[in-house]
Amino acid sequence: MTDIKLHRLKLSLDYYDDVMSGAKNFEVRKNDRDYQVGDLIEFLPSERGVALPKCDDRIFLITYMLSSSQFGAIKDGYVVLGIREIREAKPEVRNNNESNG
Repeated sequence: MTDIKLHRLKLSLDYYDDVMSGAKNFEVRKNDRDYQVGDLIEFLPSERGVALPKCDDRIFLITYMLSSSQFGAIKDGYVVLGIREIREAKPEVRNNNESNG
């Protein structure tokens, strides 16, 4: 069985607000963390790469993943992650390091 990981990712305020409002349900990332469908993401609002204080504890589930091997328009080494907020109890997860982005 694969471990579920919690990825803590910095996200520019421009995109952070869109994710929190539900207007943006995907994220484009360098695949340097072995993202997997079923992993969780905690977004950290940031400005110019510096994390800002959070005002909530929302967690997002990776529901879909698309890579360059599946769709050639995606740059090699990057993935598009389909995400949705989870509201149920958070499962046991293994923390992953914070990411710049």
